[in-house]
Amino acid sequence: MDSNKVKKEMETIEIPAALRERSRAGIGQAAVESRMAMDQQAGNEQRVGNQLEQLDSDARRASNERQTKPRRRRLWTVASLAGALVLAAVLIQQPQVWAALARALQFVPGIGIVQEDSANLYVLEEPVRLSVGEGSLTITGGMSDERETYFTIYGQKTRVPDHLVLTNEQGDSYELTSSTTIRGGDTWSSGYWFKGPVETKGQVRLTIPLDQPIEVDVDLAPADSVASYEDLGPTQIHHGLSITAAHQRIGAQLRVTLLTPSGAEYIINNYGIHGFYGGDPVLQVTNPEGKQVEITRDMGVTGPAREFYIPLTGGDDPYELTLPEVLIEYPLESVKIKMPTETHEQLNREVELAGFPVTLTRTERVEDRLRIYVDVHYNPDAPVSLLQLELQGQSHSAHYDETTGAFLYLEFDAPAGKNEVTLHLERPVAVVRGPWVFELQP
Repeated sequence: MDSNKVKKEMETIEIPAALRERSRAGIGQAAVESRMAMDQQAGNEQRVGNQLEQLDSDARRASNERQTKPRRRRLWTVASLAGALVLAAVLIQQPQVWAALARALQFVPGIGIVQEDSANLYVLEEPVRLSVGEGSLTITGGMSDERETYFTIYGQKTRVPDHLVLTNEQGDSYELTSSTTIRGGDTWSSGYWFKGPVETKGQVRLTIPLDQPIEVDVDLAPADSVASYEDLGPTQIHHGLSITAAHQRIGAQLRVTLLTPSGAEYIINNYGIHGFYGGDPVLQVTNPEGKQVEITRDMGVTGPAREFYIPLTGGDDPYELTLPEVLIEYPLESVKIKMPTETHEQLNREVELAGFPVTLTRTERVEDRLRIYVDVHYNPDAPVSLLQLELQGQSHSAHYDETTGAFLYLEFDAPAGKNEVTLHLERPVAVVRGPWVFELQP
């Protein structure tokens, strides 16, 4: 569909208010069902009834709040764009859901963001790979609009430049400074910014100041506009969580970027590209013959990791991507609770985070440290289950089950002299199970 036509059509479409709560309701309903199953096994029918009443009450309250309160929102990637990147907040629930979006969308490949339409957005459509001595550099993504210009670079066996210099066709030069760098062994990834308008139509030249400066010409093309996430690639929904597999053929590889519209209460914590607890990826890719394919991955600048490459063996038959589960995080959820600073074998104090029950089962005094055991009621068979949480504002160590990753206990300094301590638990992480299965056409 023509980009300008998309923009004009989308500007006349009204967003149905009911769509705004569907994602939260889907995950919330799955979580409630999981807790109901747990309660039924324990014979606690009264608690089930209370949960259903609470769900109904929450639904009514959410409906009222939609009309009177601004929605809280958190970007799931590149938060430091300072408001420039506004993510769509509507999940793709029906084939005609493009009609629920008020503005066209634009995808920035290599950086993995989706923003509302900008007339002056230019993007780097394909990565640029450079050999540097025994190492290499890859310009993985680039974007420029009337507010800022941003490039990401992945390096192997090279030093990290502290800035880049961009020179446009008019001969104007701009210094892009490094804002975030991630290191791992002899590899690194860094993002480079310039705040303010830059004329980037056509070809621009990047100067990378290494020991031997590198100059490379790159083309920034106008970003395409689309009507919905479905137009970016195959889309699947489980428990209200929509995931799109945007993909693009680059030579003998297929670049895949996983995208999720931002939720009102949660963000994607981990797609499992690098594994949840280190090690092999959780997702699987099979070729047209049904054989599993090993993916390759570049180190990203920001989390979660959402991009990888599939080696193509020839032919145009589709590959299949299976995403069995993902982790979501509730960044705005928190709760405070007071705990004794001495050993208590049977404590069992309960709180709730993001609708999930959390039981602080017991405390153990270990010299000048306090260990608090936590039951997150992890259920390996539930569609949605709480997995982890964080302790705010206090240096501590956390311990997890080696197999499931479920939270077990936290430990921190607690010198004698205080009878109790206030814990501020926050940012719960839950696992959402699919599977999301995508057919990817090279």
